Amino acid sequence: MKLRERNFLSVVLLLSTPFAFAGDTPTESLVTVPDQDATRAEVNYDLQSGSPRFGDYDLEVESTKAGKKIFGFSFTNRGGNTVLPTPSDPLGGGPSRDWELHFSDRATQDIHLEIVDQPNGYTSQLMFSAFYFFPRNNLPAIQWPDKESGSREFTVVLPTGENVTYDQKSKIVTGGALKEIGEVDLNPDKTVRKFAGIGYTGSGIMLRIDRQGGLPQTGATAVVVQGKKSCKIAATKLFNRTESQNPVFLFKTDAEFKPFLKKACGFTF
Repeated sequence: MKLRERNFLSVVLLLSTPFAFAGDTPTESLVTVPDQDATRAEVNYDLQSGSPRFGDYDLEVESTKAGKKIFGFSFTNRGGNTVLPTPSDPLGGGPSRDWELHFSDRATQDIHLEIVDQPNGYTSQLMFSAFYFFPRNNLPAIQWPDKESGSREFTVVLPTGENVTYDQKSKIVTGGALKEIGEVDLNPDKTVRKFAGIGYTGSGIMLRIDRQGGLPQTGATAVVVQGKKSCKIAATKLFNRTESQNPVFLFKTDAEFKPFLKKACGFTF
């Protein structure tokens, strides 16, 4: 079950037909600039399987009169590895770690990564974390080598243009601008359970906000990190919450966000 299904947006249909290719290259692997600055408050889309030739991931796709547009992609660590030693229940209900890259309307405004740690089958105990990276130079991309290449890794391109590599089988981070710190916390006591341990080693800025059992953007406080510098900002100053189903980042462009960040944190990008 993917995050936007849990957020009670539009009805989501899982399709089995792979998405169209640009030549022999999957569209989702291309690194492109955003189509526009602003996104709609609510976007309807379907979940569609990625090409079985290229990789084990899903796509968020909206069908329009002009054709199909990719608004995101996701993949899941289903356990039995060093980050999540306990294998997922084959009937569902966890444990698992979902990685979800969202870029609604292919716009700059709300490009972000969401990580959802599912310790058990209770929706109210899901551990949601949202990450916003700056500068927002491009739309995220997922580059899964052709199976004939023999590679055991795939690459996600962050909006900063920086790469993160993952093991194809486990979906564990193996290198690049992000690192996983520790294991998925499966503590049966939800009051002390920790959110995903994620470190950013890139040259840009990472903004993070967490919430248990609900949209992370409706949490209380976000943490902004640039190297060894960090600061906290109230979430109400960062996200539009008038659309309760799908709050979006308030700053449509980096030019708008830079002076705000400088005033709030004393540093910018």
